Amino acid sequence: MKKNFLYLSVAVMTAMASMCMVACGDDDDEVAKPNPVTLTLPTNAEHAVQYKLASAMPATSTTGDEVQDAPELTSINFTESGKLLLELRNPKDGKLSYIMEDATFRNNVYSVNSRRVSGTIGLVKNSARTRATDGLVINITVTYTVEETIAYTTGDETVTVTTTTTITGDEAMDRLARTWKILGVILDLKSDTKNIKAYEEFNSRGGMFYLEDVLKEALDQGISLSDNDKEKFKRIVESVTFTKTGIFTIDYNDGGEDVASWTWSNADKTAFKILLKDEDMGNKFIADNTNISVAFSDTRCNMKLETTVKDNSNTEWIVAMTLKLQQ
Repeated sequence: MKKNFLYLSVAVMTAMASMCMVACGDDDDEVAKPNPVTLTLPTNAEHAVQYKLASAMPATSTTGDEVQDAPELTSINFTESGKLLLELRNPKDGKLSYIMEDATFRNNVYSVNSRRVSGTIGLVKNSARTRATDGLVINITVTYTVEETIAYTTGDETVTVTTTTTITGDEAMDRLARTWKILGVILDLKSDTKNIKAYEEFNSRGGMFYLEDVLKEALDQGISLSDNDKEKFKRIVESVTFTKTGIFTIDYNDGGEDVASWTWSNADKTAFKILLKDEDMGNKFIADNTNISVAFSDTRCNMKLETTVKDNSNTEWIVAMTLKLQQ
């Protein structure tokens, strides 16, 4: 399958993979004299943790009966920015899906109350700060708008979990691990075969980034996309999230998420690589030769991706995209 411009653009919205330095400012003066980093730790940073269930928890309906072929709950991740990420697995084919919602933490209990998810996750015996391998009391209800309401609950019993706690004392991790809003995107396209060199900057609208803006520029420059590819550009990116436990998400305003894992790709911790959580996610189309880097200034972060891709007409494009992010 071709690594076409659509999926590159979607993935660029937050993907990270090896090295290509990028400036934190918007002009040459800022490149030469970057501002000091003034990022503060997110409010929930000390409570961030990932819980992996020892055995997948089957879904039940609101009547208590097990739901046929409904996804099983496999892990729970509470992020530095106070979001709860649920990982669900299809029991028939093993495919993964994800749901992320805002949550709160108080008295050793995570609580969420949103359109798609409601309920609580309580810690057993151990405090939020120790989080040794132990149990959870899970009482989560997930709303599926197409099918039915399903629940993951243990009643008075506890669920055995293994935990991944956050890394402390790592300045690079402290800077990156949070939810970021997208201020804008700088797109740089080049095609030697079509003698095209295009540079365009897009601003977010209402704090969100519209993929249709990238689609219009791509089509104007002669990039060939299928109707199916164009349809996927209708999504709007609300934010991107990184966790110290290695989770990376692209968060859309329609409630959907693309999820991957991430890790540093150089000793200086200025560049990243992505490992897919599910091969069906859109960012599987990032080419192996993708270079991605990060740099910080004030409460800002600039992330840059560079790669070479071919579109549906087999035209080769050199693509560079810089995301301007704000805490």
